[in-house]
Amino acid sequence: MFSLNQKVEAHVNQEMLSESVSLPDGDIRKMVVAISVELYAVDDLQLLSLGQRIELCRRLRKKVWAGSKQLARVVGVPPKELKEFIG
Repeated sequence: MFSLNQKVEAHVNQEMLSESVSLPDGDIRKMVVAISVELYAVDDLQLLSLGQRIELCRRLRKKVWAGSKQLARVVGVPPKELKEFIG
């Protein structure tokens, strides 16, 4: 029964992703800054290295399923480079 529920949940999650509502850039930025302060004690994203900003994108993508273009825009990472690392 439990494995069936996991399969159903995974299926529903996949369907929701294709029809998901995206968050505004301002909300994403607040979340990124909070994660940055937690990990690096820095609230200015421009002070972070490219690797640190990509790590923030990875963590946020898992948390809110934001698209790579939106993450690149909010965090200040070139979209092509971000796509290479997080898909």
